[in-house]
Amino acid sequence: RQLWDTSLTFTLQLERFSGKKAYGLRSTLLAQAKSFVERKHESNMSSLVAALDSERWVQCNVSAERQAALTRLCSGRAAFSSRATARGTETAAAANVPPSPAAKMADADVEGVRYKVVW
Repeated sequence: RQLWDTSLTFTLQLERFSGKKAYGLRSTLLAQAKSFVERKHESNMSSLVAALDSERWVQCNVSAERQAALTRLCSGRAAFSSRATARGTETAAAANVPPSPAAKMADADVEGVRYKVVW
């Protein structure tokens, strides 16, 4: 950031002294800045990919309780209690819980799309 500010200040002083706009210098500075940001992004992405590849991921099952929480979150009802509302009636999200709370599923279902879950 400091290098960019210094370069831009230099460009402005040069334009002031010459009385002309330094379009070539400005476009070169912009191209250099863009190239730097792209290289930095690629470097960061490579580091991230290497870190993720070195981690051990194991697929795990999704409990009925976790699936119900995902369903509530996706439907916008995550703030409501899954047990009961103020009126004492069950919420629609609680009704989505599969009949056997001990059952586990291999995939999580988010808005009709199945996802593998890893830990």
